[in-house]
Amino acid sequence: MVRKKSFTSEKDKPRVKKELEDSSPVVVRFYKATCPACLMSKGAWDGFCASMISSPYRVLEVEEVAIPDDILMGISAFPTYAKHDKKGSAHTTGAIMDSDSIKSKLKL
Repeated sequence: MVRKKSFTSEKDKPRVKKELEDSSPVVVRFYKATCPACLMSKGAWDGFCASMISSPYRVLEVEEVAIPDDILMGISAFPTYAKHDKKGSAHTTGAIMDSDSIKSKLKL
């Protein structure tokens, strides 16, 4: 069962770093609380999370202030969705409006 973890505080940076260093499969949404595209795509993200209930992926949601500095430097836009697993990684940006599009763009 997928359990979404959310990180929204600067003090969460070490926990986020640890989560991202874990070798198990993960899907992450990096977002900014005041970003219109992030706000518009929140429903799609929530639907995506619900659809991942029997998935082997961990699901993380990380607000800008909780993103470790070395990772934040690699993010060019919000929201950014990222997948990392043994098959490799995939990243996409922008307001994705349905959960199937998130799966498709991340090649899940």
